Amino acid sequence: MNTLDHIVANSKVMSLKHKIDEKYWAKYYRTKLKNVLAVAHRDGGQYTATHGIEKSTKDAIQIIANAIVK
Repeated sequence: MNTLDHIVANSKVMSLKHKIDEKYWAKYYRTKLKNVLAVAHRDGGQYTATHGIEKSTKDAIQIIANAIVK
């Protein structure tokens, strides 16, 4: 195997590793977001499961804003 073949093979391995890392971190941060939303909604994640992350996030912002103002 020549140097160019090594570079191409290494590039493919690094590309695959990067994709695996992206999936890992996306799942990690999605879980963290769901945990924060569950705390804001004072449930075990049922609100987010029912309404989706976008609505749950919007409503959580309102809940937190209202709590700060009080």
